[in-house]
Amino acid sequence: MAELPGWAVKPEEQKLPGTYGKTRAVLLVVGPNLVHAYWEVLPATLRRAKRKLGGPGQPVLRFHEVGGSFDVDVNLGFRNWFVPLWSAGKSYHAVLGLRGGDGGFVQLARSNVVHTPRALPVAEVGERFMRVAAPRRRAPSAEAPPSPSASPQAAASAPEPVDSTEVLGRKLAEFHALRESRPEPSKSEEAPFRAPGGPSREERYSDLTELAENQQTMGRSSALLPGGGGKA
Repeated sequence: MAELPGWAVKPEEQKLPGTYGKTRAVLLVVGPNLVHAYWEVLPATLRRAKRKLGGPGQPVLRFHEVGGSFDVDVNLGFRNWFVPLWSAGKSYHAVLGLRGGDGGFVQLARSNVVHTPRALPVAEVGERFMRVAAPRRRAPSAEAPPSPSASPQAAASAPEPVDSTEVLGRKLAEFHALRESRPEPSKSEEAPFRAPGGPSREERYSDLTELAENQQTMGRSSALLPGGGGKA
């Protein structure tokens, strides 16, 4: 069998001691309307109380609450007692003592204070107000330093965006103005045939596109042209 550590409880010491050598009384809350009391009274303390009282007296637990007190007769030999209560949600403490026939009372021990819980939920809801401080203003954030590319010199040298629609319109306007400024040759100046030794039609018109436009007859079908296959 393995050896137990030094702090472990030995088998022969597992039972709680019968007495602790001190006169005292303790209250424990069991429920809203029930408390448990236990005590220990040394023989010497009990003998002094009887002598002071002038007789054996009746052992009692005298419960104290706000507004009054009441006695519960007990048996000291039992060393514990369950005490039913009439009201829940209160604070109590008890005094263990001897009560004489003439109403005298000698204290043996005083218990701790206990608070019993409420028996039912509370219907009232109290309003609780709190002070709210004004929101703090945030400090202005520091602006980031301008980058080298954002300098005025760099911004001036940066190319501007090109509008393709504007450029196309400008080119068409220039082309139309150029066509309007160039005079068209009159019909009388055109020779139907090439004179001997004279320049040919292709030589007189260096631009073949312009030559084709001058030869085109507007307002007539191509079927009516000579060799177009139509009737004149």
